[in-house]
Amino acid sequence: MIVLKRLCSLMVFLCLFFSLIAACKTNSAKVTEVVPEAPLRSAASPVSQSDNSSFVASKMQPGMPLILADRNGLASFRDNLPQELGYSMQILKSAAEKAFKEDPPSVTAKTSLPASADPHDYVSFSIYYWPDPAKKDGKPYIFKDGHVNPEYEDSTKYDSIRMNHMITMVDQLSYAYTLTGDQSYAEAAAKLLKVWFLNDDTNMNPNMKFGQEIPGKANGSPSGIIEGRRFISVIDSVHMIEGSDAWTEADDQGMKKWFHEYVTWLRTSEFGKRAERSNNNNGVWYDAITAASAWFSGDVDLARTIVEAAKTNRIDKQIKPDGTMPRELERNKSLQSTVSNLEAFITLSRIGDMVGVNLWDYTSGSGQNLKNAVHFVLPSILGQKKWEYKDIGGANLGPGFARYVSMWALHDSDVDMNEVKDRLLQSKYGIELISTMSFMK
Repeated sequence: MIVLKRLCSLMVFLCLFFSLIAACKTNSAKVTEVVPEAPLRSAASPVSQSDNSSFVASKMQPGMPLILADRNGLASFRDNLPQELGYSMQILKSAAEKAFKEDPPSVTAKTSLPASADPHDYVSFSIYYWPDPAKKDGKPYIFKDGHVNPEYEDSTKYDSIRMNHMITMVDQLSYAYTLTGDQSYAEAAAKLLKVWFLNDDTNMNPNMKFGQEIPGKANGSPSGIIEGRRFISVIDSVHMIEGSDAWTEADDQGMKKWFHEYVTWLRTSEFGKRAERSNNNNGVWYDAITAASAWFSGDVDLARTIVEAAKTNRIDKQIKPDGTMPRELERNKSLQSTVSNLEAFITLSRIGDMVGVNLWDYTSGSGQNLKNAVHFVLPSILGQKKWEYKDIGGANLGPGFARYVSMWALHDSDVDMNEVKDRLLQSKYGIELISTMSFMK
């Protein structure tokens, strides 16, 4: 009997003991269970482009890589400026200080409104269209490939001159800040950017539906999207000044939201869809603009998809195994068109570096690649070979192509960058020389 009582007591004790353990485990689970925080998106974290209302910009991250310059190269110039860049630095600082005195350009400054009657809509003129001499009013204008109509300079109607001037000043100021650390340059750049992109009274709507209008024919055209290629240097400028006191988290969020909405327009509008289908430099620039804007605003998956697709959609379809690009060679200014397409491809390749896609070394099964295209055009650029295709008025490439060749040369030891620099830049100084040399290790 005594044994039985002890057994019962033991059983009760064990029941209580195991009940207590179970309760502790339950309470412990309740205490330690934490709802995970939504991860902060870096530039390598995607955000859906389908719903603007739910867009949340990634946190500002000073030190992001640049597309059209090498950040490490620029940093080395700040610490130890090469003697060759001394005069360029003087010119850059002079231009930047001149920008201090100018009123910020705005898209709303035009006095002639677009068809939308909204001054915030960007408007530009299709430069190769001229009045039809057979028509009393000249309309509809007719196409004269390669012949520039100076009507595009009418700033009462069109915004392209204003926008390009604004971006040039922002370039100068952001480079000056990067190379000197002087906050006043960053402040002036930030002011220009806020007026054009962020301030409610003066900002540009995130579209180009009135880009490259054709009088009497169309209020805009898909080819107007190519003018957005200058926004790629805006992205670089933001990345240059975002570590300064002049650029706030709110400013950064606002810019990323603007570019997010711009990407949405590029991908969903009829003009954007038609530009994407273009099988010449307009199509490659569409890819570069959209990929850069997506990467900047946080949709790295979209940027990666665009760059990856360029292998078969652009390189395979536009470049022949001998390096020629037939759609560009049929233009009246074939060398300029060919170079423009190469600049777009090289820009897209730089964006590929940011998102893990290698366009530099891609070769199709039939032998199409960027290297053949670069080496097809370089001998003519360097004066080693006559350009044998139609090129009315001669090509006036300016110094800008040197920067793109310097990007390419990082992946191609057959390119002599000193020869390219001396030939293309000659006595040119300023940003083009500085950015070109930033890639020359």
